[in-house]
Amino acid sequence: MKAYRRLNAGSAAGLTTVPVPRPGPGEVLLRVGAAGVCGTDLELLRATAPFTRAVTLGHENAGWVDAAGPGVDDLETGQAVLVSCVRFCGDCAFCRTGAENHCASFGARGITEDGGFAEYMIADRRQLVTLKTLSPTEAAPLADAGLSAYHAVTSAIRHAHGAETMVIVGVGGLGGFAVQYAKAVSGVRVVAIDRNSQRLRTALELGAAQALHGDEDWPDAIDGADAVVDFVGTDATLAAAVNVVRPGGAIVVAGRGGGILPFGRELVPPGVALLSSRGGTMRDLEDVVRLAESGVCRASVEEFALEDIATALHRLAEGTLGARAVITFPTPAKPLPWAVRDQAPR
Repeated sequence: MKAYRRLNAGSAAGLTTVPVPRPGPGEVLLRVGAAGVCGTDLELLRATAPFTRAVTLGHENAGWVDAAGPGVDDLETGQAVLVSCVRFCGDCAFCRTGAENHCASFGARGITEDGGFAEYMIADRRQLVTLKTLSPTEAAPLADAGLSAYHAVTSAIRHAHGAETMVIVGVGGLGGFAVQYAKAVSGVRVVAIDRNSQRLRTALELGAAQALHGDEDWPDAIDGADAVVDFVGTDATLAAAVNVVRPGGAIVVAGRGGGILPFGRELVPPGVALLSSRGGTMRDLEDVVRLAESGVCRASVEEFALEDIATALHRLAEGTLGARAVITFPTPAKPLPWAVRDQAPR
């Protein structure tokens, strides 16, 4: 099969041909229908840290069940599913309590194991959500962008005392989802912050009550906020979050801007919860899918063939995409011959 892989830190990623994998116990072979292209992919392609092995990139994946490994008997061939971007063990204390994004052996598809920029991929059955009405193309961006945004927003709502106003800093890919989730889950008044005027206009269309340019002294234009969700995470945005949050509020940092927030009794309003956010749980992913299937919180996509992935990545880096880039594949053909044999009654 064709796959877009990075071999190691010293080599460029590219298309190559590799064998179709076979599912082991508890695993499912998926024929990939769609794989989202994300800013994280750009970071991986620029990374200098060595990869421990060759890896197929792509962490926002959806497709159709092609074959099931031993122990998986609740999915039919052709069932559409979404794959969590979070790879978790399912057995540690975090996983047993439904906090899979804090797994003791946390990993991610397309980073620590093969992802979905390929015609087929393997996934743990426990890390799949079935799709009822969404197509893989519609669902793929939910696996990371939707999931991470939902977890950040709901964490802020859960930890803030009486959340009525939420500031969302950075309303690009994840922030656009966050605006929708904040409105859908709690009806909170959303204030959007960004340096991109088009993103601010989109945020207003998605339900934000106010949109402020990030280059301006926007905390002075806000009469306090109960919650701040920061998808940028720089020194400047973190300092602004502390300036605007009310006592008893919450600041959730989901951005990887490398910022540092000085913390102390006199530096942060009393009772403020400070949280870092990573990915989301399987319960979060179920919620995200069902919200989308109910017509809430979907994302527009621009489709690319696997052979055109370099173009999609280039346009993402340039900022010229008007929607989420998604690598799409043809609808499933007949299962692989060996897959049919492997599904014989056991």
